[in-house]
Amino acid sequence: MGQLIELVFEAVPMGALEPFVMELFSTEPPFDLSASEFEMEAGAHLGDYISVFSSAQPPSPGMLSLRANRLLIGEASISQPLVQLICAEGVTDALIIFEWKDTTSASGQTATSLRHGAERLALKYGVRSFACGYEPVSDGATLIFSGRMEGPLWDAYASR
Repeated sequence: MGQLIELVFEAVPMGALEPFVMELFSTEPPFDLSASEFEMEAGAHLGDYISVFSSAQPPSPGMLSLRANRLLIGEASISQPLVQLICAEGVTDALIIFEWKDTTSASGQTATSLRHGAERLALKYGVRSFACGYEPVSDGATLIFSGRMEGPLWDAYASR
């Protein structure tokens, strides 16, 4: 297995969480859903999970994990990603975890397409901060890009 890449959207507004996730999975629904810290009925669908997850008042700690065959973020396609929604202290972060070899873009410039797609999602749904890099993305030395800047690894990925 190669090094894992994280694309993290920090503090997705609760009111935007459901449409944000539904857009991520608009091309293809997840094939595996699991939740921690709350119960779901057998046969529940993505919308059911998101509704329960986002409607807890006050927001309670928990995690929702979703796997899909493919996600589109802008023009960038990611095969076999793991998407995790993690709620802690009333804030929900969305993490997309994948291997770089599983990304493509029609333009051939996957890093640029992924960054533009992430910027568009963040702007559309009111997400103030996002970053992409080797796991853990919080390590600034392994950052590919964020909403504020190109990271130290940008040049290594920009032409891929």
